[in-house]
Amino acid sequence: MKILVHLRRGEKDFYLRLAHTAFPGSEVRTISDERSGSAAWIGWFIYGREQTTYQFTESDRFEIYKRCRFLRELEYGMASELIGKVAGGLLVLLRKEQFDLVIGGLVDCYIQDILERLCRLENIVYLSFVGHFFNGYCRISSRGELNVIERNISRIEVDEVLAQVERMDFKPSFAPNESRIFLAKYSHFCKEAIKKKIAFPVLKITNRDPCNHHYNTTIDDRFRFKMLQKRSVDKYFSRFEKLRNIDSGTSIYFPLHFNPEATVDYWVDDVRMVGQETMVENIVRDASGVFFLIKEHPAMYFRRNTLFYERLLSYSNVALLHPFDVSNQVLAKVNNVAVFTGSIGVEALIRNKRVLSFSKNYYSDLHPNVRLVKRIDTEVLSSELLKYDATLFVKDLLKGLYKAKFLNNTSILESDLGAMSEYAKQFLKQRRDETK
Repeated sequence: MKILVHLRRGEKDFYLRLAHTAFPGSEVRTISDERSGSAAWIGWFIYGREQTTYQFTESDRFEIYKRCRFLRELEYGMASELIGKVAGGLLVLLRKEQFDLVIGGLVDCYIQDILERLCRLENIVYLSFVGHFFNGYCRISSRGELNVIERNISRIEVDEVLAQVERMDFKPSFAPNESRIFLAKYSHFCKEAIKKKIAFPVLKITNRDPCNHHYNTTIDDRFRFKMLQKRSVDKYFSRFEKLRNIDSGTSIYFPLHFNPEATVDYWVDDVRMVGQETMVENIVRDASGVFFLIKEHPAMYFRRNTLFYERLLSYSNVALLHPFDVSNQVLAKVNNVAVFTGSIGVEALIRNKRVLSFSKNYYSDLHPNVRLVKRIDTEVLSSELLKYDATLFVKDLLKGLYKAKFLNNTSILESDLGAMSEYAKQFLKQRRDETK
């Protein structure tokens, strides 16, 4: 079997190890966004003398452009040229080598976006993992979808997951620590500023790689150091426990995603939702008779431009909840939750709440109390809530989840490589059986 592994900075060769562990004896080749450390380099397709281009349809090309945080900072013509060169080079490579499997991370940049699209075009299986907020679980997914696998799910396993999630103090294992974030806020900003002003400009020259998407993905130019001051950030947030007169029927809990991230760049249906901030403002502006409890994502604490908070608070029907308020405490007092792709919708559905989703997501087809909406008003908030057994919902979710620890961060090598390798083999076999 022939396998292509896409290596990315920060993943520490994890997917290469996965390929050798899951499919020993296979012929494995690597491709990377970096000039060294792999058999092939993306830069060959961008800067090489003999370039081949592949033209996606206009709609596909525009989607690739809008979803990548690097490309959407470029003029569209320049971005289209990059897309064509990378796609052309990758397609030649895939057709020449006749790979059976491509392994890479969750689609989170235009290189991976193109590679996954071309795999579909050439009927090649694309394999990537993503962690899940059920502690100790992960799933195989390239764009946030739920891939159902054949495995036995016992009532004991379902009950264990429900017991975990239904605790009032439940937090995902990857939830950030408040004190740690507060202590690290300045060093994070300084590191990002050094990358933007010094390190990346130097690397573009020394590595002769000015179009490397990693070197061009940096902090927002509108962000200022003064925004990190605790006194200037905390003034925007209210602790949920101190809010009074919350009407459970006309209030809606709306937790924000981390940004930029695959969940708001590549998982949402409509590219107009990419980045989420403009979409959130439009939703609030167009709502009638609805009070929004908008909660900042904990990992965005001290990272988001505070002008966004100011714009939201200019609306009388908005309260910004503190990033470290516990979601379960909010869910206990409201009947409605708004999401794009966030897993808070799962927690809400388990508690028989109404979930209004602006995009199809990995669980939106599994529960009758999910409503796909384009706007929020009192009519949709009064739609019928159906009783649905939480154990059935969780069991359906677990059909697409694997019992394996996956740490998609700097600790990725501590992931359960053995279990994930077994699931990778099972997934590939199932995909092959489906295409026979």
